Order: sequence, then C-alpha cells, then structure tokens
Amino acid sequence: TDDGGVWGTTDAGTSWLSLAPDELPGSSAITAIVRCRVKPARLYLACSNHRQGDDSAYLFRSEDNGSSWTRIDNGLPLEPVRVVAVDPLHEGAVFVGTEFGLWFSSDFGFAWIPVSEGLPKCPISGIRVNGRALVVATYGRSIWVCDHVDILYELLVKTTT
Repeated sequence: TDDGGVWGTTDAGTSWLSLAPDELPGSSAITAIVRCRVKPARLYLACSNHRQGDDSAYLFRSEDNGSSWTRIDNGLPLEPVRVVAVDPLHEGAVFVGTEFGLWFSSDFGFAWIPVSEGLPKCPISGIRVNGRALVVATYGRSIWVCDHVDILYELLVKTTT
C-alpha cells in the first residue's frame, strides 16, 4: 500500500496477514514487491519514504514468503528505490532502479554495483530481464537495452575486483 502496508494471503483472499518488515517506516509507499520465479519463497520488497523527508533506500529480501525479512540496501545511495528485477537465469542476480540510477547485485543484495554506462542520471521506472536481454525504462528519458546481460555481468564484476 502507500502507507507501509504489506499483506499476504494463503486462502484466496478470505483472510490476510500483515507481512511488513519490522524496519519498514510505517508511512512508506511500497514501490515494488517481486517474487523470484526460480525460488518462489524468495521475495524482494522496496519502499519509498520520501514524502516524510526521508530519502533513504529501503530494500528487503525474504526467503520464507515474507514471514521474515533481511534489509539489503547497504551500499545503495541515499535515494528511494523505485523498482526491482530478478534474473531467473542467474542465481543471486538482482537489479534495482532508484531515483537517480540503476544498481546491480550478483549476491542476492549483499553488495551493490552502479550500472551507469549509457544511462542518464534519472529515475528508473521499469526493469525487465528477458532471457539474455536487460531492458530498463527511465522516467521521461529513454528505454535502455543490453542484449547480452552475461557480458554486462562480467564487466560489472571485473570493475569491482
């Protein structure tokens, strides 16, 4: 919801349980909830609390359908996280779009690398990993496509070693 609510159901909507992480500011807008296609119990949750003057990144991962959450935004800049995408072909590969750029993690969100080559510094509004292609939509600027995400991964990992 746009006020910090995260809800889940296991009985087709008859009853709902709160799944909000304890560290989630109560007034936050939930900007993304993504389920990993390879491991369905793994969820990623992003929120923004900028309406309250808090531009911190808030990003969480759950390995148990939201029963417990781990905060994974350490290393991201102080800017709201807008979108999340998981690569189903590469275990641990996660992309997040923030208010001013694109970030990549190869280790489930423990460490983050900026992806800036060819991208304008602007809000990222959509990310899709489709086979070997990475497609990124920016707010009002462009669509950015990397046809060979494997090569991008190699380049990003080399820059940090």
